[in-house]
Amino acid sequence: MSQRNATDKIYYILFGIPGDQMAATIPPLGIFIESEFKKDKSMLRHELAHWDQYERMGFCGFYTTYLSEWFRYGRMNGPMEVEA
Repeated sequence: MSQRNATDKIYYILFGIPGDQMAATIPPLGIFIESEFKKDKSMLRHELAHWDQYERMGFCGFYTTYLSEWFRYGRMNGPMEVEA
């Protein structure tokens, strides 16, 4: 699925995501963005970049790499986050 097809999996939610996150990409379920950020195109581009990472790395590769980087570098400083 390309970014163009990923737009079918974007959901704007009416409740806050736990913690200080405003959006989350959870492949293969979709991209979840708090509805107050619906017009924030930079946030959408960031989450679509994560979707591209998922497509490139596959399910196991995406989650294994993302989680290992999260534990090693923190949520915002891992290479996948920097790339996105």
